[in-house]
Amino acid sequence: MVFGRLKVIERYKDDYITPSTGKRQSKWVCLCECGNTVIVAKYQLLYGHTKSCGCYQRQRSKEAHTKHGGRYSRLHCVWANMKNRCFNHNYSEYKDYGGRGITVCDEWLEYDGFKKWALENGYDENAERGKCTLDRININGNYCPGNCRFVDMYAQANNKQYNIRFEYNGEKYSLSELSKLLNKPYDYLYYRLVTKGMSLEEIL
Repeated sequence: MVFGRLKVIERYKDDYITPSTGKRQSKWVCLCECGNTVIVAKYQLLYGHTKSCGCYQRQRSKEAHTKHGGRYSRLHCVWANMKNRCFNHNYSEYKDYGGRGITVCDEWLEYDGFKKWALENGYDENAERGKCTLDRININGNYCPGNCRFVDMYAQANNKQYNIRFEYNGEKYSLSELSKLLNKPYDYLYYRLVTKGMSLEEIL
């Protein structure tokens, strides 16, 4: 039988013991299309976990790096995570992005288009972690040039859809903004405003 690039040749002499259950799984000697021989557990073949001796992954990595000229750069990770949020149903944050209908503009579906915009609009490769993050101005809008910017994590945290906002002197503030404005610990305000249901006037 053939699985991806692997052709099964014969059964291996020893079985694979699953660490969590102690169950035995057969292992098989497989010949890869590139000429290498590899020993693979039965479940890895049947469930598609292993499809080559490793040459396929190396080939994809080389192609991607050649095409984008920076697959492992911080900016490429920003781009990849943005697409995962909108298109990857198995991604942990998908429900808050693609699950709500948020998508990526056509111009940014290819990395080169996104990279060009980023470098012209404030992206700093050498910025400290959390100091230059991709943020949507309208949290219900799509990822596109007119709705995105690079900001620090503090500004981004204040732009989350789940933020609780409180009125103070006629203006609306998030809890983190209030904490900074009033010089009060975040946990202190959260406990009294959210957990205990106190008003801001009572606290002050």
